[in-house]
Amino acid sequence: MLMSENEFWFNMKTGEVESGKQSLALYRIGPFETFELAENALEIIAARSAEWLEDDEQRDEFVQSEKDSSADGKFPD
Repeated sequence: MLMSENEFWFNMKTGEVESGKQSLALYRIGPFETFELAENALEIIAARSAEWLEDDEQRDEFVQSEKDSSADGKFPD
């Protein structure tokens, strides 16, 4: 992603949207392309985290089923 002057960041410390890098990186979430996206940063992060958790759980279930199926003592064809 190319850096531009039109980047927006959500400041976790103040709860405000900033245009450009105005605060320490420790407090910033972003960059976002629009003010509105930055304003919804916490909801966006929560949704992405839920998706990642679901993906991880599905992968773990798949890995466990593969382990269970190979534990029958038979070699795969």
